[in-house]
Amino acid sequence: MRQDEFEFWQMEAGVGKMEADIFKAMEVFARKNGSRADLVFVNPVDLIANPIAAVGFEVQAMTNVQPGTLWVGRKDSES
Repeated sequence: MRQDEFEFWQMEAGVGKMEADIFKAMEVFARKNGSRADLVFVNPVDLIANPIAAVGFEVQAMTNVQPGTLWVGRKDSES
């Protein structure tokens, strides 16, 4: 997975809004890249504050993602 193949997204403030932000970011990713995202990186703090149930994509906590932002992209097909 290459970092330049991920979409950076600034989340809206508020508890319970992360799921909507993820879906918006996934739509933008699909329009730009012609494929669906299946991997989302978020800061662990945001994941604790906004627990979500993901179906069809994977959500991973990553400390180098700034709080209040997320990265949306695709896993390597080779892995």
